[in-house]
Amino acid sequence: EDVTNNEQPNSQINFTTDSEVYLQSENIKIVIKNNLNRAIIFGLRCNQHPEISYQKKVGDGWSEKLSFWWESLKCATVLDTLDGNNKYEYEITPEIFEMNTPSAKRLDAGTYRLVLGFSAQDNNENYLSYSNNFEIK
Repeated sequence: EDVTNNEQPNSQINFTTDSEVYLQSENIKIVIKNNLNRAIIFGLRCNQHPEISYQKKVGDGWSEKLSFWWESLKCATVLDTLDGNNKYEYEITPEIFEMNTPSAKRLDAGTYRLVLGFSAQDNNENYLSYSNNFEIK
């Protein structure tokens, strides 16, 4: 299906995890699928880790956006271009969520979602895309 340039880019980005339930010891595979006919741009910290954040379900709402430990690394962010109708895959381990907290290396049990900030290549607008909700047991 063709997507015109008038479509809101964040509604045309599928940002998903490979499962809806994980054990603390399991890796989480994320997939960013760009269904637009044009590229999107997002950051890779240290040319390796996608600049995404996460939120934990709190009551009926969500926590503020929380950063992964790699966001504090003193290295360059490289802009990565994901062409239209292509996908980007990345695997994270549950330990990554709280590596910057020495006393808590694993993600607490609960419901989470990931947040991706990106821009469409043809404008200067910034957008957010939210992943599906997933549970850590």
